[in-house]
Amino acid sequence: MADEKTKSDATDNPVDAGVAGAVGAPGSAAGASRQGPEVRWDDSEMVSTYANVCNVQGTREELALLFGSNQSLMQDANQPVNIKLSNRILLTPAAAKRFALLLQMGLEQYEKKYGEIKLG
Repeated sequence: MADEKTKSDATDNPVDAGVAGAVGAPGSAAGASRQGPEVRWDDSEMVSTYANVCNVQGTREELALLFGSNQSLMQDANQPVNIKLSNRILLTPAAAKRFALLLQMGLEQYEKKYGEIKLG
């Protein structure tokens, strides 16, 4: 199922790192209070892909987010770890910084609601 791509029926809380102030779902309080153009979210061709691994590569001009799934979770520690990459998202440094801020906000909200995420 790690490679399965499905059409999304709905999005919980879309964010757009490319549009200043575009945080929250359409019609949300956050969207209603901002100044500027209305942002319309078109998810008619969006696909969802599961990932449990993410890595970042970059150059001066762009950052690449690499998403995939670890195919060898329960194996001997002496064996290589197999990561099947499924998606690469390319961002300008400014868009990547906005994305990082939005991701941090989302994680803070998640931990307020569900408790601390422990890495380990």
